[in-house]
Amino acid sequence: MFKKGFAIYLAISLLLTSCSNLENTTSNKKESLQSQSCQFNYDANLVTLPHFNQNNYSGWQVDIRGRDLSNLDLKNREFDLINSDFDTFTKWPLKLPKNFKPEIIMENAKDPGLNISKLHKEGITGKGINIAIIDGWMPEDHIEYADRLKLYMSINNYIGYSPKQSHGAAVASIAVGKTLGIAPEANLYYITAPSTNSSNQADFSGYAKAIEQIIKINKSLANDNKIRVLAISSGWTPQTQGYIEITKAIKEASDGGIFVVSSNLFETYSEKFYFYGLKVDALSDRNDVSSYKAVPWSEWINMCKNRTGFDKYYEKNLDNNPAKEQLLIPIGCKTVANQLDKNSYTFLSTSGWSWGIPYIAGLYALACQVKKDITPDIFWNISLCTGQKQIIKKNDKFLVGKIVNPEMLMERLKSSTTIKP
Repeated sequence: MFKKGFAIYLAISLLLTSCSNLENTTSNKKESLQSQSCQFNYDANLVTLPHFNQNNYSGWQVDIRGRDLSNLDLKNREFDLINSDFDTFTKWPLKLPKNFKPEIIMENAKDPGLNISKLHKEGITGKGINIAIIDGWMPEDHIEYADRLKLYMSINNYIGYSPKQSHGAAVASIAVGKTLGIAPEANLYYITAPSTNSSNQADFSGYAKAIEQIIKINKSLANDNKIRVLAISSGWTPQTQGYIEITKAIKEASDGGIFVVSSNLFETYSEKFYFYGLKVDALSDRNDVSSYKAVPWSEWINMCKNRTGFDKYYEKNLDNNPAKEQLLIPIGCKTVANQLDKNSYTFLSTSGWSWGIPYIAGLYALACQVKKDITPDIFWNISLCTGQKQIIKKNDKFLVGKIVNPEMLMERLKSSTTIKP
């Protein structure tokens, strides 16, 4: 269940006792669950497909993953279908709109866009760089990241297994996916941890323990093989249980040289790191920067509405302590690893903060490969300096955004011996 080499690592370190406990107590149960995962199917009894109002499109999509559409007449439903989430298990009717070809759309959306694939062809793939992710359960054997997974462990025996738990596979594949990831040859250290307590209330003390575990692991790794970046696709507020613990753990990780990327980036670093989402249409050229548009503010803030009140906390910080510029990151219209089968995929027309965080982590891994001594401050500042300006309208105000330019970022890093923003 664990990757080759982990046994050696475990033998020389007593830091991973929680991982060994997980293996002893849950491996049989987990293997049994995983063997049944492909038998799971979403509710396939879809009788109709909702219409979207093209003149007043709100950005919310219909989920047709795993749905049986074979008996529906969808010839005139191109807009609705392109703005839907579907997967390998979606059953299509024989006749579809002329411009809607799900296989082609899914394949094209594997391209990370903004010419990152050109960097990969040049050998800038994140090779030799370690990325850590804290999230929920994910299948370990998906072809997108199985070869990159160096560690898979749990905090407090937390598995969080569910065939509907798609989040972990998605973020892992965006970061290090073989055909769709930003850093396809980076190594992945993955820890599952609960983000709620027994009363199903938000509680990030488990995430804090996971960060502490990553810090311990990092101390045991050679100086030239440290974990350089940690992605946490979540956000919290001072009122959230575990806030003090996770804030303390993140500071310790940051002080130890790990770039911690989360929805709370703006409060983690003194440079006021703010990122913002970009949308791209399914049929557009993903490598043409003009294809990308900033997500409307109302959509952006609605994406982070949750029981922690993060949306209000984020907006208050943005208003009271704004950054001069925001880094614009693609967050929608992506193909990601599907959790149900190691060879399956999901097309997400849906945008989300969660998809921008592993993107940033993967991009930082590429930067670390190009420039070993890079720091988060330098990375962020050069990303802004080399980005293309796009204005974001926030209610009656305007924010300045810079669309990340991975090619120019790497060129800037390669061309200087002493890095300056």
